[in-house]
Order: sequence, then C-alpha cells, then structure tokens
Amino acid sequence: MKTSKETTLNNKLDTFLSELAKLVLLHANFSDDIGLYYGKTGAAMFLYHFEAYKENEIYYDFANEITLEIIDGINDGNLNYTNGLSGVGWGINYLVRNDFIAIPADTNIFSNIDSKIIKSLLPVNLDTESMGSASYIHASLHQSSIIKQNLEYLLKEEKIIAFMEKMLSSLEAIKSITEKHFFHELKSMKNPVWINLIEKVAQIGVFIAKEGNHQLHPHLLEKTKEAYFLMSRKLLSFLFNLIIKEKQLLSAIYYDVRKMLFTLYNSYLQMPEYTDKVNLDNEFTVAVLTLEDFFPTSPYPHPAADVQALAALANIIQRVNHGSYHRFFEKILKNMLISYPDQKSLITAFINHKRELNIGIAGLSGLGLVILQYLTPGPLPWNESLLLN
Repeated sequence: MKTSKETTLNNKLDTFLSELAKLVLLHANFSDDIGLYYGKTGAAMFLYHFEAYKENEIYYDFANEITLEIIDGINDGNLNYTNGLSGVGWGINYLVRNDFIAIPADTNIFSNIDSKIIKSLLPVNLDTESMGSASYIHASLHQSSIIKQNLEYLLKEEKIIAFMEKMLSSLEAIKSITEKHFFHELKSMKNPVWINLIEKVAQIGVFIAKEGNHQLHPHLLEKTKEAYFLMSRKLLSFLFNLIIKEKQLLSAIYYDVRKMLFTLYNSYLQMPEYTDKVNLDNEFTVAVLTLEDFFPTSPYPHPAADVQALAALANIIQRVNHGSYHRFFEKILKNMLISYPDQKSLITAFINHKRELNIGIAGLSGLGLVILQYLTPGPLPWNESLLLN
C-alpha cells in the first residue's frame, strides 16, 4: 500500500509526465531530426508508451503520424545510431517488436538501411555509434521474417563476428590498467578517456549478454565474456575505491562518476554467470550511500546528461531481488527524480540543448520514459535503445 508521500510524489510525476508529452508533441512538429537519440524516433517510442499508460488515443494518433514521417525519411541520411539510419531502424524494429505498429509482411522498409550497412565498413572504435550499428544488425538477424543463410544474412553475420573479435581485442588491450593510472587520468580530466572506456565496457557487456541467446560464435563469445568479467570487475573496484577514498576528486566529477557506476553495474548484473553477487551488492550500496552524501553540494548537471544514469538505476532496481536493497535503490531513484529543478527550468534546459530540440531518448523522451518506468509495475524495454538493457 502506498504512503501519502509516495502518492504525492506519483501525482507530481504524473503531472510532469503529461507536460513532457505535450512538449514532445509540440516540438516534434518543428524537428527535422528523425533520429533515435535527439529526434522523432525517440519521441515516437515515448509517445506510444505514454499512450499505453494514459490510454489516450490522441497520443496514439500523433505517434502514428510521427512514425509515418520517420518512415518517409528513412531513405536518406548517414548510418549513425544516435542521429542516423541504424538508430531509426532499431527504433522502428522496437515499435514492431512491442506491438505498437505493424508492418505488412511483404514490405521491407529496412532494405535501404540494410543495403547501406552491408556495403559499408562497420565502425569498430566501440563508441556509441558503432555499438549501436552492431546492435541494429544483431536485432535484424533475428527477425522472424529473415531468410537464414541467404547472402544478406551471411554478410550481416560476418560483420557481427568481426565486431566481436574487435571487442575481445579491445578488452585485452586495456587489461594492464592500474588503479593509480585510472585515478591520475580522472584527476587530469584533459581527456574523458576513462569515462568513455567504462561506457564502452558496459556496452560490450550488454551486447554479449544479448548474443549469448543466439551463439553466433560460441568460442569467441566465451572468450569475450571472460575478458569482460575481468575488466568490468576491476573497473567496478576502481570506482568503489574512488568513491570511498578520493572525496576531493569525487566532488569535482560527481555526476560523471555516478553515471559510470550505474551504467557499468547495470551491465554486470545482466550476466547470469556472475558469482560475487552478495559482495557486489554490499559494495555498490556503500558506494551509492557515499554518493548521496555528495549530492546536495554537487553542481546540477545538464539534465540530458543524467538520463543515462536514471535509466541504468531503474534497470538495477528491476534486477535486484533482495528486498532491502530493492527499497534502498528505489529510494535513490525517487531522490534523483524529485531533485530536478522546477519544470520550467528543466524543460528550458532540454529544449535549448546544443543538439537543437533534444526530444529523443537522450532528452525529454528519455526522461519521460524513466518516469514511466518508475510509475508502472512492469518492466519497460525502452532502455535497450541506450544499450543499457
């Protein structure tokens, strides 16, 4: 049974959610970006989920109109994941998989994307763009309509295997990192290389957790998984020690550290083979408690930068079975949600983001989806799009 405080918070979030939905609708009409992270594809995902929550067909109609605009523009553009065709393709696949839209069996709206991907070199620098492109290819390999073992399938499979080989070599290349080196690099902050590194390792974990269901190359997958466990556990230990021991450094890069911790821990929890669950939960809880002590004195970040941390924590809550841990992490998420500034300031920050309107899942729609995930009892798979799930 909900307490009066919980009811009040839920009502405030529900009202805020409706305001976000209106803004997404308003600004989607002015956006030329059909992409997943900052544009209409991310907006459509949010609006379909919001309509299911509110049962308001007006939003369903608007989401359909936006989706038709996306499909009309699917033949042009780059292959990027955040603002290009592989992200759009992933988003449309997502809407089909979750029964928001239906595409006739004899229609292949992804043919242009697939053709471009097959003819191009898949980026292998393990940034969000290349991980996202690989994620789209991986999802397309397992569509029910795909004809296995035809040339297109084999070419896509070859690209995924090559990408897995790159993941393994990248993990092997960073095995020698030491805690001293890690702290030194973070203190200098000349290049956020280790922040990006942790996000890449987390994304590798998510990718191989998905691939484990399909076993394209079992031996390669097993070696990559072993390397991932070694690196992710080491980096988690570095982060735990950073948070507990390096208070001065932590206060300067609090939000970056929180995002790194939540993102990496969430990816680790997705691995069914991990064995040190109790120790990890204890260490993670202590680390988060220490982070909470810093929160009131930390400068507020750009809200778009915090969507990933919010989404990762929402996923962690769904994966933690122990009652006391579950309640503790849920309380942290509540604190994060209610700590946002007033609605007008928050909305202004998103709309005036340097990436124009930022109505996709890295902005207004992503924040709305996190709130929906908090307010609804069942899991929402939307954060697969942030390579978190």
